Amino acid sequence: MIPDTFVAPHSAIGYVTPADHLAGLTPEIHAERDRKLKEARARRRANSRGDELANAT
Repeated sequence: MIPDTFVAPHSAIGYVTPADHLAGLTPEIHAERDRKLKEARARRRANSRGDELANAT
């Protein structure tokens, strides 16, 4: 049985699991997280612009 502390994300190591950190996956996990955040920001900007145009008419 694997302890919960080994499979739960930890703030001290960048919110990745110790198992992923020890496997060397931290850079890939952070890159994927950054990509998703960038896409979400772009979607919010696009939605915000669309809402402003709809409210202006």
